[in-house]
Amino acid sequence: MGCKCSTQEKELRGKKNTIDGVIKQEKASSKPQATVLLLGAGAAGKTTVMKQMQMLHTRNGKPTFTGTDRKQFQKAIRDNIVANMRRVCAAMVKLDIPYGSPEGLEQAKLLVDVTEGLTSKAVELVQALWTDPGIQLCLARSSEYHMEDSARYFFENLARISSSTYIPTDQDILLCRVMTTGVREVVLEEENMLIKVVDVGGQRSERRKWIPYFEGSTAVIFMAAISEYDQFLEEQGSQ
Repeated sequence: MGCKCSTQEKELRGKKNTIDGVIKQEKASSKPQATVLLLGAGAAGKTTVMKQMQMLHTRNGKPTFTGTDRKQFQKAIRDNIVANMRRVCAAMVKLDIPYGSPEGLEQAKLLVDVTEGLTSKAVELVQALWTDPGIQLCLARSSEYHMEDSARYFFENLARISSSTYIPTDQDILLCRVMTTGVREVVLEEENMLIKVVDVGGQRSERRKWIPYFEGSTAVIFMAAISEYDQFLEEQGSQ
């Protein structure tokens, strides 16, 4: 019995040494990880910075965004166009800027009734409004109201984006505005370390979720939109 126990002990000891060796090897070969927390108010550019980081860390020719990703962004980009033109039309009233023609006011009213995104009818309305002198003046005064910085880019590319064969480019995706709700994480690989980037929603209702993520964070990047430095947050109105 004594010999049998001794043999079992040797086998167990051998297995333990093997496991310990594997763990030690994995620790030696594993990369240290840093956690970067992206914070800021809504529309400050946190998600845009995260997308830029992803693009910069693309390796071995692997695309940053898959075909499925691009399909999802397609709808978001088209929705951005309609939403941004509606914002401009609302600002026309706020800033008391007249349309270049009576048709412009009517087109703005019709755009409000569009509920299905960038339909063929919406494309016609946005295209017509885009050429209106009043709309152009209002866009030139975009620092006086809340407007996406990418609005002009998407208006200028309306024909391409409204095409039935449209596939969003990396630049389109980078400039697309999608409100972040909840928490989004990506892990970026450097030569000597891993960087986990955490993007937390910036809207007022999302900020309570920030606190748990401070623990264990290596760095915090607080974002603020330079183009809106002299404006109230959109959620605050004129407070």
